[in-house]
Amino acid sequence: MHILVTGGAGFIGGHLCRRLLADGHRVTAIDNFDPFYPRAIKEEGIEDFPAHSFTLIETDICNTDTLLQALHGRSVDAI
Repeated sequence: MHILVTGGAGFIGGHLCRRLLADGHRVTAIDNFDPFYPRAIKEEGIEDFPAHSFTLIETDICNTDTLLQALHGRSVDAI
């Protein structure tokens, strides 16, 4: 399955992505890298995800135009 995860670079989202990837799913993660905690921590948490099955889109889900543009042409099975 191809799964879309919002907040995919955060603590919970990053762990969810890791589990989904381990289970053999393709994952597209969206994260706006809100500065609640340092960006470097978020980047470190996802740096070892396999590029062939993980895509990171940096955008805010509240910005509908940017979100739709980023997801254009991507078919996902679950969110």
